[in-house]
Amino acid sequence: MPQVTECHDGLQPFSDPSVEVQAQWTLNNLVLKLMARTTQPFDQRPKDLGTLAVVEDPHLAEYMMRNPAIFQKNFALVAALGKSRFNLNGEQWELFRNRTQPSYNKASRKTERANIAAHYDRAVEAFDPGDMDSVEPLLSNAAMSVFVDALGISPDINQIVDLFPQVRIHAKMLQYFSWSGVREPEVLAKRANWLDQRFNAIFMDDPLSRDFVREAIGGTHPEEWHPAITDLMQNAFAGTETTVATLCWAVRLMGQNRTLQNQLRTEARLGEADTPLLRSFMFEVMRCIPPIPFVVRETKQAYDGNGVSYPAGQQIILSIIGLHKNPNAWSNPNQFHAARPEFAPSASTPKAYRPFLSGPRVCGGKRLAELEMMSAMTAILRKWRFSTKVPDVDFEYALAMRPASFAGVSIEAV
Repeated sequence: MPQVTECHDGLQPFSDPSVEVQAQWTLNNLVLKLMARTTQPFDQRPKDLGTLAVVEDPHLAEYMMRNPAIFQKNFALVAALGKSRFNLNGEQWELFRNRTQPSYNKASRKTERANIAAHYDRAVEAFDPGDMDSVEPLLSNAAMSVFVDALGISPDINQIVDLFPQVRIHAKMLQYFSWSGVREPEVLAKRANWLDQRFNAIFMDDPLSRDFVREAIGGTHPEEWHPAITDLMQNAFAGTETTVATLCWAVRLMGQNRTLQNQLRTEARLGEADTPLLRSFMFEVMRCIPPIPFVVRETKQAYDGNGVSYPAGQQIILSIIGLHKNPNAWSNPNQFHAARPEFAPSASTPKAYRPFLSGPRVCGGKRLAELEMMSAMTAILRKWRFSTKVPDVDFEYALAMRPASFAGVSIEAV
C-alpha cells in the first residue's frame, strides 16, 4: 500500500494526483451525458447508462420519490463523512430529520423575510466590480447566516464557508469511488477525520451550537454528540451549496439578456411581496440547470410497474435534468423561457419539476431556499447591473452543479 504523510493544513493528498482530475472529468462527463440525452427523441433514449438504469419519466420518478422503502438512498459515499439525514433510511433518517425540520419550517415563514433580506442586502452591498471571484463567497456567507439563524446557533460562519471547497473535493472523490472502486482508503479516512476535526472545533467553540447538539442527542459527553455535529455539517453544506449555485447561475443567465434583466429589476423595485416574473425566472433557472442534476437510488426489492422491471439491488439514476426537459411534460423543453407558462401564478407546479425532489425525502429546506433566492435576487437587481460576455461556461459538479467561475461576467452599480 502506498505510504502517505499526514497533512495538517488541508486534505491528505493522494499518492497519484491524477485521480482527482479523473474523478472530476468522470462526474462532469456523466452530467454531460444526461444533458445530451435530452436532445434525443424520448422513446429512442437508451434505458441505461452503463450499469445504471436511467429514469426520466415523471410518473415513475414520482413513484420512486414517494416510496423510499422500495427505492432507497444508496449514499455510502457520504456516509464516510458520518451519519446524517442525507445518507440514512427508515427510522434512523426520521430521527435525524426531526432535529432540524421544525427550525427550517419556522425560518421559512413569511414573517422571517425581513431577517433573510437583511443578510443578503449586506452581502450584495459588499460586491466588488473589480473582484467577481468574491461574489460566491459573499453569497455563501449570507446563506450560512440564514442557516445558523434558523437553528438558533452562532458558530464562526467564515470558518465554515472556508471549509466548503474541501468538503466539495471530498464529496466528489467519495462519489467517484462509489462507482469506480475505492483507491487509497487510508487517504479517504484521513480526509474524513481532518474535516470532522475542523467542524467539531467550530461548532464546539460556540455555546449555542453545543446546546443545540446536546438537546438533539440527549447525551452528556461530547463524544456522544458527534453524529449531531456531522448532521449539522452536512445540512449546512447541502443547503448553502444548492442555494448559492442557483444564484450564481441566475446571475450569469440574467447578464445575457439586458431587456429581461430590466424587467426583473422593475419588478424588484416595486417592493411587492408577489413578483411573478422573478419567481418564474428562478424556477426556470432551476429547471434548466438543476443544482442537483441527478440522484441515485437502489431497489431494496424487485419492482415491476410503471412500465419497468428492476431486480433487487438495481442501481437507478433518477435524472432531474431529464425530468426537467421531458418533452411530454414541457413546451419547448430545451429552450430557456423566463415567463414559462408552466410557472404562471395560475398554473399548478408540474410533477416533472422536482429540483428539491418530493415525497418523504423532499429537501427539508425547500421553502427556506426559495425564500432566500427571491430575497437575494431582489437585493442584487436593486443594486447591480450585470453583463455576461461569455454565454457558455464550464461547470463543476460535486453533489451540486455550479458555474466553474464568473469569467466573462461584469457588474456596475445601477
